[in-house]
Amino acid sequence: MIFWSILGLAILVLCFSTVLAWYEGSNIVDDSFEWKYTAKFTTYFNGDVSDYHDINQLDYFIYAAKFHPFFPILMLVSGSVIIVLIMFKLGMFRRFVTIFRR
Repeated sequence: MIFWSILGLAILVLCFSTVLAWYEGSNIVDDSFEWKYTAKFTTYFNGDVSDYHDINQLDYFIYAAKFHPFFPILMLVSGSVIIVLIMFKLGMFRRFVTIFRR
């Protein structure tokens, strides 16, 4: 019972922090001076950024991690908790821990 509660809470925190990081990262649209340094995915997939319509959605998360890192860090922590809980439930975590005990 407690496993599912923690997993559900971690999923909610991941969804909540993802939406808020995406929102905070949307400030890249207004900050045209940062397009050259922060819009890495857009530059990789589409070339240079000439207009705010060219910016890839993944660049929003880069901008948020660079200037407002609280919610991207919360995303990483909650995602890690989800992975560890799933590994624990599948029995993989016990085998992983015993490798390092030797």
